[in-house]
Amino acid sequence: MIDPPTLAAILLANFRTIQLPPSEPHSKAAGDRSGQAAQSPPDWMTIAKARRADDRAAEACRDRIRRALVEHGHHQFLQYLEPDPAGGWRLHLFVADDHALLLVDEFTDARIVAGAPASFDPEEFVMQRLRRLVGLDSDFE
Repeated sequence: MIDPPTLAAILLANFRTIQLPPSEPHSKAAGDRSGQAAQSPPDWMTIAKARRADDRAAEACRDRIRRALVEHGHHQFLQYLEPDPAGGWRLHLFVADDHALLLVDEFTDARIVAGAPASFDPEEFVMQRLRRLVGLDSDFE
């Protein structure tokens, strides 16, 4: 087994963010290019349904990636899902195996970039999660 500090360094080196854009809560709200007038803005219920659909799509993507990694024998990884300030979601993935990074491209059509957190500290997240997983009470460097 890899010691926790080494595993933390590997996970942070293999940190990727999958950007899940928001869905359109309504179609052609601004009109189309044919010159037709714009439709009225969507009501709150339409927007709420679109947000709920986005939440479910993000969770489904997260679960699909988790299952695929495990099915391919990759068990050392962490995930963190956070709202994207620009809309949509950011699924942060920390993997312990370089080969798992190659597989992630096959699991989703979303845009994958080097780790891009919006509002959390990746190092703190990894360290806290590893402490919890291995039951360490003291800090490790």
